[in-house]
Amino acid sequence: MSPTKFEKSKEKLAKDYQKLLKDAEDLISSLPGEVDEKTKEARARLQDTLDAVKDRYESVEEKVQEQVKRTDQLIRDYPYQSAGISLGVGLLVGLLLRRGR
Repeated sequence: MSPTKFEKSKEKLAKDYQKLLKDAEDLISSLPGEVDEKTKEARARLQDTLDAVKDRYESVEEKVQEQVKRTDQLIRDYPYQSAGISLGVGLLVGLLLRRGR
């Protein structure tokens, strides 16, 4: 089965994010070992922020996966209701867009 547009976008975002984290880690490690106190403080703050961002990313990723699984299960449990709701929302959006012209 070929990946959907959403899955491709999600994968690209994850790769971009991981590259950003690696670049930030490389920047931290490339700073000279013997530096003044301000640089040491900036390096420590950057590392703390980087660690916090990593933790937050992992947390958000877990929550998204849980919601995807829940939504999938709801659709499987109530296929006709899901189709009806989707149809209704689609019609509503179509009417709203048509009025905006």
